[in-house]
Amino acid sequence: LAGPMAVFLDDTFVANGGLRTVMTGESFDLALGADDGIRIERKRLNRFTEETGIINKETRVTYEVSITVQNNKKTSEKVTLRDQLPVSRNEKIEVNLIAPSDKSFAREPGGLLTWNLELKPGEKREIPLKISVTYPV
Repeated sequence: LAGPMAVFLDDTFVANGGLRTVMTGESFDLALGADDGIRIERKRLNRFTEETGIINKETRVTYEVSITVQNNKKTSEKVTLRDQLPVSRNEKIEVNLIAPSDKSFAREPGGLLTWNLELKPGEKREIPLKISVTYPV
């Protein structure tokens, strides 16, 4: 039923809000904000620029990024991590995903990368990401 709502997490009051009418069996999204028990850090490690080609000169910029996900909770947690690659709208600009090369993630249209992680209590996982962007000089 529609009406006021009080949100509690681990017996601690989090927020007040309102809920719209939802039919039995209907799913709905409820945004509760960031979870302090899960920490995610995205850090750029390196950026390399190089000139390639003799006749058709191109510039290639390679980015190395590290994404760290840490579960600070006392319970196992399922985390869905999403990051986006640059998307070229010009056929002369090429974007390549170099790492990760395994199948630990799903690649979706629009450059969206999705990882579904199962993290044990206190577990910390690093995800390396390496991208190159090549374009004519």
